Amino acid sequence: MGVMQTQVPLRELKKERTKAALEAAALKLFRERGYANTSVAEIAAEAEVSRRTFFRYFRSKEGVVFANADENGRRLQEAIEAEPDGANPLQVFGNAVVRLTRQGVDEDSKEEVLARQRLFLDNLELRSRLAEVARVWRGFLGEALARRAGRDVAADSDLLYAAVGIAVIQTVLDQWTRDGGREDLADRFSEAFMKISG
Repeated sequence: MGVMQTQVPLRELKKERTKAALEAAALKLFRERGYANTSVAEIAAEAEVSRRTFFRYFRSKEGVVFANADENGRRLQEAIEAEPDGANPLQVFGNAVVRLTRQGVDEDSKEEVLARQRLFLDNLELRSRLAEVARVWRGFLGEALARRAGRDVAADSDLLYAAVGIAVIQTVLDQWTRDGGREDLADRFSEAFMKISG
């Protein structure tokens, strides 16, 4: 029994390390060779695993770029729902974004964030997929805003606030990336949301 209990966490740890190694390898090669000029086989070789192992974690190289999209969306949804009462929807949205950014983007992780954002700026195919992610986020973030207001179904206004919030996120990220990430990202988000939320 004791052996079984220690094996499960070790297996999960190995999976996490392999996934992280694949992401790091992909971002490194995308930066050096460009997204279009990097193959799945090259990513796997850089991470010292097989192509078969790559496909256990990701369906495609595009999947590596969007590896954290679902988790980030879920975390933002939870953060919106956890915000205190009393603010308007855009203030709630902005406060949640700023809080998550302060928790999750530090000097160690900034380069990875910049690397992903540069891919979106440089690649139309990825921008198209990013728009699809934004559409999905708008739905469940709109629902989060609706629940805060005591509604079971998102109204048009909830979806509109969510769409505006997502647009602010992407606009700030684009500008911050073009500036080389020189300023604090959370401060940039705070300033942008203050301007539009009144």
